Amino acid sequence: MKKLILGIPAGSLQNSLTKILEAMGLQIMINGRNFIADIRGSELFSKAIIMRPNDLPLALKSNVVDAIVTGQDMLSESGIEQSLCIVKALNFSKKSRVPAKVVVFCRQDDADGIEDTKDINVSSEYPNLARRIFSKANVIFSSGSTEIKVADARFGFRYGVGVTETGRSLVDNGLKIVQTIMVSPAVFVTREKTEEFEIFGELLSGVLLAENYQLVKFNITAENAVKIVEVIPALQAPTINNLSNGMIAIETTVAKEELVDTLIAIKKGGGQGILVQNIGIMS
Repeated sequence: MKKLILGIPAGSLQNSLTKILEAMGLQIMINGRNFIADIRGSELFSKAIIMRPNDLPLALKSNVVDAIVTGQDMLSESGIEQSLCIVKALNFSKKSRVPAKVVVFCRQDDADGIEDTKDINVSSEYPNLARRIFSKANVIFSSGSTEIKVADARFGFRYGVGVTETGRSLVDNGLKIVQTIMVSPAVFVTREKTEEFEIFGELLSGVLLAENYQLVKFNITAENAVKIVEVIPALQAPTINNLSNGMIAIETTVAKEELVDTLIAIKKGGGQGILVQNIGIMS
C-alpha cells in the first residue's frame, strides 16, 4: 500500500488533533520547527505536513497531501469545497469538544438585526462567508483583533465576522452575536472516499465518542446477575462470562454522567471487584 500524507492544521487545532491521533496509537514525530513530520503506527499515513488551516484545502486539491483535518469554516471559505469530499465531521474545536461557530457580531448597544447598506463596514476573518450575508456593505479582510475593531467605534466597523466556541469573549468585550453563519466542526477531508479513509474517519470519531464513556467490569453471583443486568446501562448489551469459581463476570459501557449511579446500583446488587477503565476508541 502506498503510504500517504496527512495535512494537519497548525496552531491550537493541531494540539487537539495530535491528542486524538495519539489515542489511536499514532505518533506525530515533529523535528524542531520543521513543517514535515513522520507518522509512526500507521500503514495508511507515513508523513504529515503541518500548515495553516486555511491553506490545507488547496494543498489537498493540489495533491500536496492526500487527506486533511481542518475546520469546516476554512473549507467553506476556500471556495473549493465542492471539489473535495468530507469523509467525517468531528465534534471538536481548538479548545473544546464542541464545534466552533462562524458568527456576525456587533456592539451591545446596536440593533439586534443586520443592516446591509453601502455605508456599512464589516471586519471579517472570512470575507467569502461574510459576503453570503453582506452583499452591499464593505467587507474588509481582518487577519486578527477583529473584536476590538468592532468594539471600538473609532475603527469604523459596525459588524465583525469571526469564529467563536462559547461566545464568552464577545460578551466580555461588549459585543453580541446577531447571526450564526455556520456551525464549524473539524472535518476529515479527502479528494475521494475510499474504504480506508472511511475507516480512519470512524476511528477519529471513535476517540471522541470514547471520551464520554467508561468501561465497568465486576463479578457477581449467578443469582444476582439476572437482576443486575436489568438495571445497569449498556451502550448495546453487557458482556457476560462464566468464571471457574461459579461467579459471573460482567462488562458494560457506561456514559460518564451515569457512572456514579451505576456503581451504586452494582454495589447494592451484590457486585464485587468493581473496576472502571477509560476507553480508547469506540466504533
